[in-house]
Amino acid sequence: MTRDERDYHATLDWKALLDLSPILKLRRKEARASLRRYLTGLHGAKWEIDAVHFLIRSQIDEQALKSITADIVDTLEAIAARAMTPKEVCKALNITNQERLRWTKNGCLKTSGIVSFKKANTVSISTYSAHVINELTKDHGLIEGWRRKD
Repeated sequence: MTRDERDYHATLDWKALLDLSPILKLRRKEARASLRRYLTGLHGAKWEIDAVHFLIRSQIDEQALKSITADIVDTLEAIAARAMTPKEVCKALNITNQERLRWTKNGCLKTSGIVSFKKANTVSISTYSAHVINELTKDHGLIEGWRRKD
């Protein structure tokens, strides 16, 4: 979030925000929709392609802006921290589903839980910790080591 006191507005750089978290980048549609819902009806908020602009007219507006910023951070952190599906893990780590299954089975890639839902039958899907996957995205050498080991 940057502020320009001459023009009395603040700007939230959406692209820069997504670049901070690979997980949030994967979930950008959900994050953008959540942010749009939050900002709908917020007086003075103007959404552009890669940024959101807020008007700052007084000290009260600046305090409100800090509150809005905290709410936005909380919302986006919740989205980024939620457990990841196998499909998201494959995209985030740039691995195949077979690699994910093999590394999960041999203990290299640990699951964080299971989500079950009922369609015609009950379907269970393993989930993975977003924090662990985020750390793995930073260390591509580890994944390459797993590939060489296989």
